[in-house]
Amino acid sequence: MKNSISFTLVALFAFAFSFTAIADNGGYCNNNYYYKTVKHGDTYKVGKDVYVKVDAQKYQDIEYMELYINGYKVRREMNAPYEWARPNSNGDHYLRNMKAGTYRLKCVVKTKCGGKYQKELTFYVKNQHNNYCNTNYWYEYAKHNSSCQVGKDLYVKVKAQKHQDVEYMELYLNGHKVRREMNAPYEWGRKNTNGDNYLRNMRRGTYQLKCKIKTRCGEVIWKKSTIYVK
Repeated sequence: MKNSISFTLVALFAFAFSFTAIADNGGYCNNNYYYKTVKHGDTYKVGKDVYVKVDAQKYQDIEYMELYINGYKVRREMNAPYEWARPNSNGDHYLRNMKAGTYRLKCVVKTKCGGKYQKELTFYVKNQHNNYCNTNYWYEYAKHNSSCQVGKDLYVKVKAQKHQDVEYMELYLNGHKVRREMNAPYEWGRKNTNGDNYLRNMRRGTYQLKCKIKTRCGEVIWKKSTIYVK
């Protein structure tokens, strides 16, 4: 009788252990995987592609991998090698010709046992010349809270401490785009010139100037100024 009870207990224990293992999110599948080509904190130059490869300790246990960058899905990869933006290949545009900024990679792995896992890392894309652009800009003309006479043209000039770091400037007046200026001096509504019609023959009122500055490091900076026409 004792032997029968012992056998029963052993059988029940074995069943419980087996059930627990299978019911686990990953079951018997190996879920050890890691980023091969990109490491947390890596820095890339502006304009480069970022090649991502994720290795699995046992790729036979992987059903698929999905890669995301800043919340955007790059692509689902069904088979090893699990790689995205491979050199001399097409597609995976979110990883091509990278702009300056901070990026968060997330790889979601689903195993053949039904488990889902994810690993994240952060990398940076910076400009190649010292990884820094000077961002000191100011209105030399049309300064904040200045005035313009009714019927006059509004002359606007924005200065950059280091114009070599500026890719372009765009001026807006009350939400209307005046013009993009690619080179210094950055000025609009200049005397004895044509165009920039939103700045000509100004009517009475309060106007909001916004200058969009794009640096060669990929940053976008806005400078505002309020002008009164009386």
